[in-house]
This record gives sequence, structure tokens and C-alpha cells, in this order.
Amino acid sequence: MTNQFELIFIFASVIIGVISAAYFYISSGIFMDSLKKPLRLVAGGVFIIAIAILMAAFVSFESSQGVAVSIYGLPMSALFYIFHIIGSILVVSGSRKFTHRAEPVVSAV
Repeated sequence: MTNQFELIFIFASVIIGVISAAYFYISSGIFMDSLKKPLRLVAGGVFIIAIAILMAAFVSFESSQGVAVSIYGLPMSALFYIFHIIGSILVVSGSRKFTHRAEPVVSAV
């Protein structure tokens, strides 16, 4: 019974995360002209991380049942880490484009 609650909470958190990422992407229409690529990178990274969390929930559930899951000889838990790292890199690369560094002020004295 606790495994079912764990899966319910994981899936609910993933669904909420994906909905919030989609809302963030849609509601940022004002900034789309200048920030189209960074917003897409951040939203894409969040979606990939959500997929990784779903994979982790699947691996957790299957391992509690005593089944080891692998894809092309690679354990599915390794794919979780790969997806999570790729998603995090996308979020970081998109977020770095939001920073604006002020140019040095040159006084004409």
C-alpha cells in the first residue's frame, strides 16, 4: 500500500511540474521576441527532468517487485541519471541567457 502512495505522489509531482513548466512557457509570451531560445531551453530541460522522474518512479516500483529493467543492456537507473543531467544542463544554459551584465561606466571627467 505504501508503494502505491509513493507512486501516486511521484506522478502527481511530475504532472504538477510539467503543467507549471508549460504554463511558464505559455505565459511568457510578452518576452518571446527576445527570449525565445532561453525559454525553450528552460522549458525543455524541465520536461526532460520530468521524464527522468517518471523513469525513476518506474525503476523504484519495478525494483520493489524484484524486477531489474534494462534498455539495450543499460540499466534504466543509468538512463535516469543521463536524462536528469541533460535536463539540468538545458535549464542552466537557458537560465544563463537571462543574466544581464552591466557595462562599466566610463566617466568623462
